Amino acid sequence: MAETLTLTSREKHLFIEAPKAGPILVDTGSPTSFGRTGQLSITLDGRKFDILANDGLLDEISREVGVETDILLGVDLLNQFQAVLFDVPRQEIAFAASGPAPKGQGISLEKVVHGIPVVSIGVNGTTLLAFLDTGAPISYLPQTTLAAAEFIEKSTDFYPGAGRFAVKVYRTTLTFGRKEFAVHAAPTECLPRAVASILTTNATHAILGNEVLENIKVSYLPGAEKLVLHA
Repeated sequence: MAETLTLTSREKHLFIEAPKAGPILVDTGSPTSFGRTGQLSITLDGRKFDILANDGLLDEISREVGVETDILLGVDLLNQFQAVLFDVPRQEIAFAASGPAPKGQGISLEKVVHGIPVVSIGVNGTTLLAFLDTGAPISYLPQTTLAAAEFIEKSTDFYPGAGRFAVKVYRTTLTFGRKEFAVHAAPTECLPRAVASILTTNATHAILGNEVLENIKVSYLPGAEKLVLHA
């Protein structure tokens, strides 16, 4: 039996509302979960998890995102479930420790890096490996794949610990599974050196942000190393 909680998009980030907890940022791009000093555990699907304290990081996230954040939920905890269902259109997230495999279009992960899922996407006929990062409001793609994309604006983004950085935002389309998505994306060349080096070191080309989840229902099955896109 899965536990279902409220999942809302606030300031282009995904937050869980859970009993006896403040706002929880769900971030598949973070290897580690963190909490504030006064909240160093979280209960999901009847299981209690201890988490590390990092008030400074959560203060930075709260300031940059614009939402007071008490917990960052990373893949160290997400990967302990058989399935995590993201249903942004219905504002729900469900955690299941066991049960039947969800039905839908299965997409195998290409690999897992420090617990973070890596998927294959297509952009303008080019196949790229991308970190699936629900903590990223926009995607990041190589500049060469954005040559024909529509330029939208100059803006800023941030990466915890690396601070703010300037980005050029484009509108483009990409394929994920058998579906096509319109997304906002910035060149990977805009990323801070510390983030860019993570991509280079792990032979990964892109970051797939949470925008692809806006209109679909997706199950993440970490043990089976796959995703399921539901009709």
